[in-house]
Amino acid sequence: MASLFKNLDIKGFMKKKPPRDDSFDTNQEIKQLSKTPMNKKFVTEKDDIEATFKKTAKSAGVEYPSGLVKKLMDDSTSPILKLKKHFNRPRPKELAKKHNINLKTIEMASMKTPSYPSGHSAQGVLVGEALADMYPRAAEKFRKAGKDISKSRNVARAHYKSDSKFGEDLGKTMFKHYKATSNKNSPLKCWEGYERVPGTAKGSKGSCKKSSPMKKRLEWNDSKYPDAKGKFRDLSADGLASWLMKTRGKTNLKAIIGSLNQQINFNTKDSDKSYRDKMERTKNIVRKRMGKDSPMKKQKGGGTTKTCLPAAKIKGLSKEKRKQLVGAKKSSGAQGKYKRSSKTNVKGARKPGATLRDWFQKEDWRQVNDPSKKCGEK
Repeated sequence: MASLFKNLDIKGFMKKKPPRDDSFDTNQEIKQLSKTPMNKKFVTEKDDIEATFKKTAKSAGVEYPSGLVKKLMDDSTSPILKLKKHFNRPRPKELAKKHNINLKTIEMASMKTPSYPSGHSAQGVLVGEALADMYPRAAEKFRKAGKDISKSRNVARAHYKSDSKFGEDLGKTMFKHYKATSNKNSPLKCWEGYERVPGTAKGSKGSCKKSSPMKKRLEWNDSKYPDAKGKFRDLSADGLASWLMKTRGKTNLKAIIGSLNQQINFNTKDSDKSYRDKMERTKNIVRKRMGKDSPMKKQKGGGTTKTCLPAAKIKGLSKEKRKQLVGAKKSSGAQGKYKRSSKTNVKGARKPGATLRDWFQKEDWRQVNDPSKKCGEK
């Protein structure tokens, strides 16, 4: 496959010369580095560019596109090395002696090439911008990772600040070139009507999937119902369910679910998660009140409404206690929860050391609301 940067024009960069080795500017840069606090752990972590972005992707909760990152890294190496060879600038440690400056450095195997530009700065910014473009919600994290990679070379005192600045500018230019030409030669190219889905295997380039018609821009639809006046955000899930059933009709499930889905679709920031969760809880409460099956009811564990205990234990419970347990579980199930409130736990229901098999085979677990049925029986 052709290089992503085969046609990248670097003639302009070849004219951007670094300060001369014996210049005042170089002397000041070395002095500045000598005062920069060293942090070996930080430098070592950021030395591995791919590992840094993989960790960042994990922390952001997105899939790491290893194939794309490797391709960007491999293909960007050639123009970077061409510029390094062209300028052949000595590393700070080499020139420090000529300037009579005692400069201690953190040595890494990746610091054997000429100094200008910083390859880590260029590739850190390039990959950071590419992943920020791929995952807009995590853009800030990926860009920061790229900047940290660049900064680590100054912390190691392996690059002058001018090396890093030049490398970052080069990385931004390479990203723009990649972005402009990616439809032609990107490893993520798919045929018309299909989109690239990142792969999970190491080194995978992902696969092509037919584009969803849902990709089209969402448009807000004004409701014909009374103005909410902040009720979606201010009311509890239970209160919101009551208001929606009052304003949209006690049996108009479609209208109510539509209103709630619109709130979910237009509040997509990470900070809105609790708000979206409340909308989902409200949907389950409305379905429950209308006697409609909730999708959560069919899930294993979460959203179930059956309450089970050993048959012998059920016999010892009062009618009121059994009613309380069943009600608590139904309430939790309507909210998609796996368990009822711990406040309603029954002491001694499970024998010390009992296994899951013991529960069902030896202790004869039954449904609290109907002891004639075994736990799990319809």
